[in-house]
Amino acid sequence: MNSEILLSICIPTFNRAGYLKKTLGSITAQGDFDHRVEIVVSDNCSDDDTENVVSGFRKSFSNIRYHRNEHNIRDENFIQALSLGTGRYLKLLNDTAVFKPGCLSEMLQVIQQNLTDEPVLYFANGTNKARNGLEAYHDLNSFLRDVSFYVTWIVTIGMWKSHFDGIENKSKGIELNLVQTILLFNEIVERKKVVVDFREHFFVEEVKNKGGYNLIRVFVENYLGKILLNYLKSGEISHYVYFFEKIKLLRFFLMPWLLRLQKQDSDYKINTKGSMNILLKYYGFNPLFYILMIKLKTDLLIEKYFK
Repeated sequence: MNSEILLSICIPTFNRAGYLKKTLGSITAQGDFDHRVEIVVSDNCSDDDTENVVSGFRKSFSNIRYHRNEHNIRDENFIQALSLGTGRYLKLLNDTAVFKPGCLSEMLQVIQQNLTDEPVLYFANGTNKARNGLEAYHDLNSFLRDVSFYVTWIVTIGMWKSHFDGIENKSKGIELNLVQTILLFNEIVERKKVVVDFREHFFVEEVKNKGGYNLIRVFVENYLGKILLNYLKSGEISHYVYFFEKIKLLRFFLMPWLLRLQKQDSDYKINTKGSMNILLKYYGFNPLFYILMIKLKTDLLIEKYFK
């Protein structure tokens, strides 16, 4: 490992050359993008201009590296991107995340302050409006209570290289499409110390023609019904936190997405096969589900006839 590199920004990407160009531009424009930082791009066999975009930046910056997979390895590319990093801390990053001015300096400070103990670091990116700054947690239950379903976003997640290299089966649960969340939760349960940076560091651009997976299956059946339920059964999270996580997921994530998907002019091509059966299985006994479904239909009618 190169001891001079403090932070590896690991970007898995596929056919998002235009977005990636903005991401790389926002990072390289930071005053602290120097020998302490590297960018690693893991290209999942794109057929667009991705390689040329990265090559353009590499002409000006020697601390940008590029790897191209011979074929699309789907979510394994998250693991691949992290594996390519050589810094003390490996930060997973969306290929659509734009760095805010000065945020790289803030991230480096957080990493530098925690080099000795190497607690789990989590960059909440302003998702909890009631908190702003750094806070420490010592269990998965209180952590999940305050950060909620945003633990599924790769922009929030990273890992110390020494911890990552020590994981025997890095791809455990890859079939659930949330391997980043599984890695994070396992780290928290093992380390029992988390530092959460609640400040906003990135702006994540909205992607058109997003798709390729079953949203309801991934976030309800896999996240709630498999990942969280396992930690509920083991006692790592409480029934109280699990119950309210179900409510928050429904109210603030699933319903807004369902509204988008129901619009006739929606750019989203997400698989919804079997979604209603899954929703009824997990929310069928909750009156809030039916209230929100009525609101969803009402909002669609208002948009159709009065806008």
